[in-house]
Amino acid sequence: MLCKALELSQLLIWSRNPEHATASARNIAEALPGTAVRATDSIHEVCAHSDIVCTLTPSETPLIDASMLHPGLHINAAGSPPRPQFREIDEDAMEACHLFADDARIALRESGNLAHMSNPPHITELAEVVSGAKPGRHTAHDITLYNSIGVAYEDLACADYLLRKAAAQHVGARVALRP
Repeated sequence: MLCKALELSQLLIWSRNPEHATASARNIAEALPGTAVRATDSIHEVCAHSDIVCTLTPSETPLIDASMLHPGLHINAAGSPPRPQFREIDEDAMEACHLFADDARIALRESGNLAHMSNPPHITELAEVVSGAKPGRHTAHDITLYNSIGVAYEDLACADYLLRKAAAQHVGARVALRP
């Protein structure tokens, strides 16, 4: 979905398990013909050669540190469960980024990425950006990070939007959730 929305031309896939990276790259390449997809054994390479990095790894040890950041980079940190012991991004990298989250209060309470920061960060909420109340980036050189914690009301809002859109286009199928 992200590849189509942003018209990405290249994807680099890294995993702590190289076999998983290779299999994922193969599956994604089949699903996205015309997009260059390859596995790499270096998360440093992924960060150095990417405009967007999506972390999807439940990790208790940070995978990305401040030395891996570069101007214009955006990180979607979405892999760690919302618990203080889990984090994908180290404190110095978090402090170098303009931070975004679903809900700032919940993120500060539940995100391990944020829990390890020595100073409480300023967090822009996703709804503020989507509504136009606040900018996502101030300049093309900003380093931004979206710390996803998963908030049920946003999932419901997305489901409602997609259901209405599908109904308007007469696509999809109704499924009975109760007998």
